[in-house]
Amino acid sequence: MVQRRVKMSRRENFRKILNHEKPERNILDLGGNPLSTMEGKSSVILSEYLGFETEEAEYEVFGKTRKIDERILKYLDIDTRSVGTILTPRDSLYEVISDKEYIDEWGIRRKFNGMYWDNMNYPLRNTDIDDLKSYRWPDPETINHELLDEYEKKARDLYENTDYIICGEHPVYGIFELGCWMCGFDDFLIKMITDTDYVKYFFEKVLEYQKRLSGCTIKKSENTYIILLQEMILPPRLICSCLRICSPPL
Repeated sequence: MVQRRVKMSRRENFRKILNHEKPERNILDLGGNPLSTMEGKSSVILSEYLGFETEEAEYEVFGKTRKIDERILKYLDIDTRSVGTILTPRDSLYEVISDKEYIDEWGIRRKFNGMYWDNMNYPLRNTDIDDLKSYRWPDPETINHELLDEYEKKARDLYENTDYIICGEHPVYGIFELGCWMCGFDDFLIKMITDTDYVKYFFEKVLEYQKRLSGCTIKKSENTYIILLQEMILPPRLICSCLRICSPPL
């Protein structure tokens, strides 16, 4: 088992790094966000290698990853812990086709090929701005608020009972990647040059969705959210900016 003798807590070290100060030790992240996690069966294989008993875990849909076994995180003395995931509104195009194929909330059909999820269609390919205006966009107000309660509870427990750095996973996809997934990379990149009105409208629709969904998450767990920002992530002057940007207009 990896052991590092330190005087400072994980969060104190993290705060030093954010302030561009020399930390007592570097921060180790594994699974704090989807880009630093373990895909497929890799975490199961590692658990077995370390001698942990494991069960075959089901794979998650695109954009969502299984949380890494806590025994692995403790064995490697990882400093971060993840909370949250991509949120799927009930009022959307989401539809399960089979255990290896589904349509996500944006209308993108995805199929599992044994290792990752392939795009099987581009719902906005060769469309114009009128098609965008009539498209069925997901309604962020219809997310599962019980999930938010679970995430709030987990985040508060980690904050009050551990010194781990709590990483809130992004609940939405990025604006540019959605454009490429929904139109096809070639179609969307060409539109960025030849049809800027289309691209601007698309970006505005996705940004509106992001802001409204983020506003839901903040309103649902406002106290926990602000506490975590104050103690771990942002200086006070940026907290107000974050809340102002994410909160929907009244």
